Amino acid sequence: MNTTKGGKTGREAPILDPQLIRSCMTALQQEGTEFPIKVEGTSTLPYASVALSLEWEKRQFILKLVRPLPHELALGAVFRMIFSVSDQRYEGLTTFKGREAYLQYRFDLPSELFHSDRRRNPRLPFRPRESAYVIAQSGALVGVGVAGPLANIGMGGLALRVDRLVRLEDKMRLPVHAGSLDIGLVFDRLRLQDLPRLPLLELRGKVAHLTSKGSEIILGLEFGGLGEEEAQVLSDCLSFREKLSRGSSSAPRVSPGSDAPSRPRESSGTSDEPTQDEGEGAPELEEADSPLRTLQRRTTRLGLIMAASETRDAVQELLGRHGYLRVQLARDLGQAKALWGGEGPRPKLVLAELSTAPQTFEQLLKHLGDIPGVLLSDTTDPSLMMGLDSHTRALPNRPPSEEEEEHWIRTVDGLAGIES
Repeated sequence: MNTTKGGKTGREAPILDPQLIRSCMTALQQEGTEFPIKVEGTSTLPYASVALSLEWEKRQFILKLVRPLPHELALGAVFRMIFSVSDQRYEGLTTFKGREAYLQYRFDLPSELFHSDRRRNPRLPFRPRESAYVIAQSGALVGVGVAGPLANIGMGGLALRVDRLVRLEDKMRLPVHAGSLDIGLVFDRLRLQDLPRLPLLELRGKVAHLTSKGSEIILGLEFGGLGEEEAQVLSDCLSFREKLSRGSSSAPRVSPGSDAPSRPRESSGTSDEPTQDEGEGAPELEEADSPLRTLQRRTTRLGLIMAASETRDAVQELLGRHGYLRVQLARDLGQAKALWGGEGPRPKLVLAELSTAPQTFEQLLKHLGDIPGVLLSDTTDPSLMMGLDSHTRALPNRPPSEEEEEHWIRTVDGLAGIES
């Protein structure tokens, strides 16, 4: 397909050639690539979509979405679509014309396209509720720690949705706003957790931007010099996700933290620095879990170390609500060792309240066969998270929002080896 390259990019250079637009839309439909659409001029989450069919005589196409549009959405609503074809990334406007079937909707084909902002390295967006997580420290004892879910990542850097900022010296939680961190601030330790086929990776990075995006604060970090081994494992991870995402448009949505992603890559371009639109293009997960995931949860044995309390009841209720029904209780580490340290069956994952040193809990996990674990606390901070080994995570006792609850349960899924 002949696509224009070079010259002006962005909205200063509209693509009006009907043959080129037709070629782009045909390739998009034939390749079955998943791409985001978003109501223009709003801060709502994008919708992941796939072009099912093209109707050139009507200048319309049918899109299949992973979640339904609001019933009250008016005909004529304008959406912005962003997609990649032949190593080129485009965006355009499309108008909602009506519903066709369940999760299928009719839209006008765009009358013009624009070259979208581009980077040298591909950036893979991550959904807000996925388990991939970023923790960073600017120093060992003084400085700041920051943490939050991954928004997107490439070989040159990443962006995260900041959910906590802590002064390391006294563990005081700081307010997060667009001026919280200085551009160029170096993070000596940058930990990436639960990427596909890459449970843990530590790098160096520096702040490229910190911007508000609706109710979110997006922090863009540029990587320091990657070593050969670091670059190889990260490249393999991103290649694996990109490969699966290209073939996932007709497959069921997969869980964050599992090996199979559900977003296509964003194509390469001319700048590798994280930009201010890092939170765009990562549609929300489907609400329902797959039957396979539900079955796996029901048959997975978990251990919960916590004294009888309202908090323990809340954790059990949360696990049970998501299908984890085989939860064996222990009041403390000693009882846990007695229950699970013998010849009988052991849990695949142990959750425990953070009441003693994390190292003591990790010693128990090693004694039980080096199984993974979760420390539960409402006061977790980046320095605590950074000190845990590759098989241990820190999560809140009570996730404060639906989105954080989804991240919580998907992290548990990943540690327990549950996939769909």
